[in-house]
Amino acid sequence: LWHMIATRRRLPGSTHARRATLLFVLVLVQASIGIGTLLMQVPLHMALTHQAFALVVLGFAAAHWRGTKGAYPLPNEIAVGR
Repeated sequence: LWHMIATRRRLPGSTHARRATLLFVLVLVQASIGIGTLLMQVPLHMALTHQAFALVVLGFAAAHWRGTKGAYPLPNEIAVGR
């Protein structure tokens, strides 16, 4: 929540702010699935859904973090074998 609010204040309307909001929504959905899984006394289909969605959240979080670092630096010189 803090990351989303801080990003939306600092960079309103940017891709990073939209991705921070989406990450927050994904985490909320993940938490809801987890709570539902526990309330239903851990049925297998809910537990597997929770685990699969965790992979989605992890993948998006890693991509979002990488997006904050900018483009990879290009090498200044190209070494040519002699």
